[in-house]
Formats: sequence, C-alpha cells, structure tokens
Amino acid sequence: MTKEEIRQALLESTVDAIASVGFEGATTKAIASSKGINEAYIYRLFGGKEKLFAATFEMLDLELISAIHRSGALNASTEDVEGELRRIFSGVWRFVLQYRDRCFAYVRYYFSHYYIELSHSSHMAAYASIVSAMSPLFRERADVTSLMHHVLSSLLDFAVRVHNGDIVDDSDSAEHIFRVLFCVFRPYLRDTEF
Repeated sequence: MTKEEIRQALLESTVDAIASVGFEGATTKAIASSKGINEAYIYRLFGGKEKLFAATFEMLDLELISAIHRSGALNASTEDVEGELRRIFSGVWRFVLQYRDRCFAYVRYYFSHYYIELSHSSHMAAYASIVSAMSPLFRERADVTSLMHHVLSSLLDFAVRVHNGDIVDDSDSAEHIFRVLFCVFRPYLRDTEF
C-alpha cells in the first residue's frame, strides 16, 4: 500500500472504531490491526492518537460540508427561504442516514473534549463559507453561526435516534424533523413579520 492508502485506511478504521466502541476502545493498536497495518504508521503519519482523531473528524467534517454543497442550496435566495433550508436539510439528512458509522463517529467527536481541544477552530473555519452564504437569509443581528450549529446538533441527534430505531426512517418523519428545525430558524429570518 502507498502512504496515502495507509493514511486513508487508518482514517476509515478510526471511523469504525469510534462509531462502534467510542474513544476508550479506539486504541491505536485496535485501529491499526483492524486493517493489518503496523501501529507505528499512526505515529509516523499523524503524530499520535489525538492527531489521528482530529484528522478523522476533519475528513468527516469535509464530507458533511460537501453534502451541504451538493444539496444545491447556498445561493441564499431570499425568494424561497424555506426551499433553501429544505434543500440543505435534505442533503445533510440523506448523508447522515446513509452512513451510520460516519454519523456515530461524527456525533461522538463533535460532543467530545477532543472537538474543543483539537478541532473547534478548523471546524469553524470550514463552516465559515456556509455561514457566509446563509447570512443574507437572516436578520442583521442574528447569530447565524450559533443557529447553524444548534440546528446541526439537533439534526445529528435526530439521525442517531433514527439509527437506533427510536424514530422511523420515512418521509413523514423527515418532514416532521425538518419542520422542528425550521421552527428554530423562523424567528431569525429576514422575512419574518413581528
């Protein structure tokens, strides 16, 4: 295997480990051995376990951002605000439901101390373009970054509940979840009348 193939295999193994056994069980030995790779490559390619975790989250974060971009939204059309937000929701919702292990690994990392210590800055920088593209939809004083992160956290919570079988994965549930999340945005949108 090439260096890049080994790197990618270790990232994928880390996703699987975090999703299935959490951070405590995601040892460097378990991560490397599941792909038949020498544990020393983790230190050689990433500099250690924490940096491997951070690189894994960065990969997942970029995949989620790509899902948002593929949704076709982000042109901040003020003519159809609900449609814009629905397209983003649909793209992300399909992504987190299609990739269970990626969803679980992302959630575990996003709500861990590793995120704050290692990844908060890069996450915020990665989402800056999305926040910038969405800002025209919101009132001038709205904290779009906080709103987007609140909705992302809620969406991930709903996805975990679908994966755990607590919520049915069907169009009615997806519509209900979208409506719940849209209610968070609604008071802050430019076109809201008070």
